[in-house]
Amino acid sequence: MSAGDSSTEFPKKSRNPRFITIVVIVVLVLSGFLVYAYAQTIQTGTECTVSAEGTGFYVTVLTDSGSPVVGAQVSGSRITEIGAETCDQSVGTQYTNSSGTVSISYNIGSYYMLTVGYQGRNYPIRGPIFPMQTTYVKLIVPSGNYTTSFVFEGGCTTTNGGITCPG
Repeated sequence: MSAGDSSTEFPKKSRNPRFITIVVIVVLVLSGFLVYAYAQTIQTGTECTVSAEGTGFYVTVLTDSGSPVVGAQVSGSRITEIGAETCDQSVGTQYTNSSGTVSISYNIGSYYMLTVGYQGRNYPIRGPIFPMQTTYVKLIVPSGNYTTSFVFEGGCTTTNGGITCPG
């Protein structure tokens, strides 16, 4: 320093890289926590997501002698299971047509829990919804036996006995 120079020099402080690293980590952790807390506060309900949908779900009601039952009442719910959550959505009430068949128009979910009402009795049936497949449930009344079969989008049919594909 010269006699006419009025500036003073201060000693340079060394920056501790370890301290800076700790501060950065704390800031990042707090930021992540705040983002998570915000995301949790804006969740308003259960959302059901499925990766693919079925191509149809049909219930046919026949008598033990094989005749179609016209006007059988079909009602119930479409159930979607996502982890521990379950969405239960009504499919309304429909009635079988002249061939004893009703088409359920909702094709996404895990399975259907349906009740078929016929001559004062209720017949519970359950049928799965598989991606890219049509599900057919055939209920025989009054015995209450039912079978379920599936047709892949390409036309192959699967039942308990195996898979059959067109020629």
